[in-house]
Amino acid sequence: MVKEITELEQMEQEQKFLGEGIAYTYSSFIVERKLEEYLQHIDSASCQVYEIIAWRIDSGGDLYNCLKAKIYKDKAYPAVIPSMVGTITKASIGYFLSDKGIFHINTVTTPTGLELVSGSGTVGIEEEKLMPHIHIVVADHAGNAYGGHLFPGTIVKEYVEGFLIKLKGIRFERIWSEKIRAYPLHFISEK
Repeated sequence: MVKEITELEQMEQEQKFLGEGIAYTYSSFIVERKLEEYLQHIDSASCQVYEIIAWRIDSGGDLYNCLKAKIYKDKAYPAVIPSMVGTITKASIGYFLSDKGIFHINTVTTPTGLELVSGSGTVGIEEEKLMPHIHIVVADHAGNAYGGHLFPGTIVKEYVEGFLIKLKGIRFERIWSEKIRAYPLHFISEK
């Protein structure tokens, strides 16, 4: 049995200026905050696992488009992608510029290729279209890491493998929010 929680520890910081504003430092301390302060920021819904699909994309495949094609063919939505690993020749990685409402896309390549060290995401619907929202992290031969949204143009070197968990009892829908100028995921229960 888990003991009831009514408060959580929160790290607070206090900025202290040194001298004439030339340098500053932060000192940290812990305070207790009510659970409700955190729960007001969370939207969630329960669902069940319908099916787990193991997959592999071979050399030369476009990671994003191969996955999207498989998801569409198998009607594997709503779904989550908990992990993927493998090797990449070229990575197209995007960062959302919320102030402009657009993505900035970087293309990362090296002479030796890239290691796909992590990949995960969700699969939902946005404006009646299939919308995989996947993030990846790739590393170069020196261990430098690059990450962000997976975009078309990410090409598999040897192979990438992963899992797709198809869900039931829920619908994932991305709905435009003018406040944040983005499409946050909404969880709609289906009984």
